[in-house]
Amino acid sequence: MKNVRFIFLDQSKPIHKLVSPEPHFVEEERSWIENHFKYLGFSYENDDIEEWDCFEMDNEGHLVSMKSRRIYFQLSNESIEHLSNFPHLRNLEIFSSTNIQGNATNLSLLSDLVNLTIDFEEVDEDLGVFDDFEFLKDLGLFSNLLYLDLRSYYGF
Repeated sequence: MKNVRFIFLDQSKPIHKLVSPEPHFVEEERSWIENHFKYLGFSYENDDIEEWDCFEMDNEGHLVSMKSRRIYFQLSNESIEHLSNFPHLRNLEIFSSTNIQGNATNLSLLSDLVNLTIDFEEVDEDLGVFDDFEFLKDLGLFSNLLYLDLRSYYGF
């Protein structure tokens, strides 16, 4: 067989809890999460970011996956720049509102991603977010990208 792919979207590899019973984020990455992405854990009862399923780490404590399923991800050039500080990040799944600040033109900073999923609540044509797909102009730089999923239930 050729070109066979198995995709398990809700499980990253390696599963850090099988490797280490007490995983801990690398201190620098923990600091970036706490300073810039802690809002993603707003709905969790536990304050420990290592227990939140929106962040997954590898066996060395590096962030490898970020998923914002419960809270809107604040998609902007600044948030993309902050994400680029995670060198091992390979899976990004975000739920974004139509309020994309500054047209988020520097998506190319995340060109090492393997999985990119962006779920837009609604796309407002007046914002011009997807004019000529300016938003994804650098997609050709994503040489490692295996899975791309852009969703809008109201169309683009």
